Amino acid sequence: MELERRHDVFSSLWRWGGITLGGMAKEETDPFFHLPSFISQDTPIHETQRRGVQPRFNPRNLQQMEGMIRRRAGELLDDLPIDE
Repeated sequence: MELERRHDVFSSLWRWGGITLGGMAKEETDPFFHLPSFISQDTPIHETQRRGVQPRFNPRNLQQMEGMIRRRAGELLDDLPIDE
């Protein structure tokens, strides 16, 4: 896919309108608001950081984490406001 091969043209960086995570900054100078994540990085940073976490997310490990993932997802959903 052209999009995945042309890192010189297409960017995931938030400053170029790519992937953004989070909501609004509490203050304009909030130093923690735009913490970079590998999902919002371009190659080669993305690939280097992804290699570090990828082994943990293989099918067997995900199956072992399923209960914890479901519990945490349920907690997050239960904490959402109702009728808003």
